[in-house]
Amino acid sequence: MSSNWYKKSQRAYDNIGEGELFISDAPKPPIFDDKAEIEDEDKWIPVTSSFITHVAYDKERKFMDVKIGRDKYTYVGVPRRVFNNFMKSDSKGAYYNLKIKDKYKRLNTK
Repeated sequence: MSSNWYKKSQRAYDNIGEGELFISDAPKPPIFDDKAEIEDEDKWIPVTSSFITHVAYDKERKFMDVKIGRDKYTYVGVPRRVFNNFMKSDSKGAYYNLKIKDKYKRLNTK
């Protein structure tokens, strides 16, 4: 079944005033699938930390994967700015513990 969400979104975008917030009604992928994760292993970014070894971020689904030793944790609903601030932080482990670990839903890991 085909949807014309793109055309409707484009018309809505064309009609917004300057400074108004535009939110598209484009179909969203499910984000609370317990088996969901970032699938492309090439997206892993090594980080300088004594605690965290790698991270990955999916901006469309707002998933953030964190590798700590051999364990991997997937967090849902992480805004891009939180990921960017994590990457800029001097202490990745401290930022993770304060701003991510208990603040966002964690999915089951393999």
